[in-house]
Amino acid sequence: MEVYIIDNLIVFVPEEKIIESLKTGTKLPIQSAGARCLKLLLERQGEVVPQTELMIAGWGKDALSTLSIPAYYQCFVNLRKALKRLGYEKELFATRRGRGLRINTYINVKKSNNDNKIAVTTDNPLDTDSQELLPHENDKRLLTPERDDYLALPEQSGADTETAMLETDAGKKQWKFIVIFAAIVVLSVCLWFFLQYQKPLRLSGYVRVADTPSCFYFNVKNKDNVFAVDYLVKKRYRCTTDEKYFISYFSASPRLTVFICGKANPLNCDSVTYVLAQKK
Repeated sequence: MEVYIIDNLIVFVPEEKIIESLKTGTKLPIQSAGARCLKLLLERQGEVVPQTELMIAGWGKDALSTLSIPAYYQCFVNLRKALKRLGYEKELFATRRGRGLRINTYINVKKSNNDNKIAVTTDNPLDTDSQELLPHENDKRLLTPERDDYLALPEQSGADTETAMLETDAGKKQWKFIVIFAAIVVLSVCLWFFLQYQKPLRLSGYVRVADTPSCFYFNVKNKDNVFAVDYLVKKRYRCTTDEKYFISYFSASPRLTVFICGKANPLNCDSVTYVLAQKK
């Protein structure tokens, strides 16, 4: 059985669809789609995996026409939350704008075969937060609706049978028209998203703030830059390289997003989003 060890802190067992903290022994189940996406990213560590490949790997070959973009992104939000619940504070994923997702280069991943399966116990059911974090596999909102590929004919003869066959053919033609029309709509939407993602990233609207690290630039709409600086310093963001950090923090969300841009090509940036706990 394949086992992935992340930074000697987290064990991921794709077959069992669980992640476990090596420090505390706490285990959490994850969604099937999330497990398949995570496995693909770990297998191709160092590579940017296109969004289309992740969608097909997680939800099947029909995902490009049936899966919504919000549901796709929510899958990775759920994975981040699950890792955080196990005490894993690093950012596992990096988004490459217009290209896809990859495992961050500073993450250490080991793959091994372990015959001792890690089973999720049923003695301690998930609490309310866990159930909200990990929706059931049979949630119909995440599955492709099924339908019959044929129309059954009643037992008839003569003119009645011929009429029924004509009606059936008309029904099939109508289905073909609907499918073709739906395909055109889906392709148009995909083309629109593709063109949007191809637009170059322009980091306008960010400014330097006095008495903050020299490589930090802040969104002009930020409300609390002091909190953002303290949080990122704890996350080991330092001005020791040629990288610049463009920071957006909105306490109402609450999320903190950092665009990490190199000096050689400031428009080719990684982005990291931290999901923060609500302030009480």
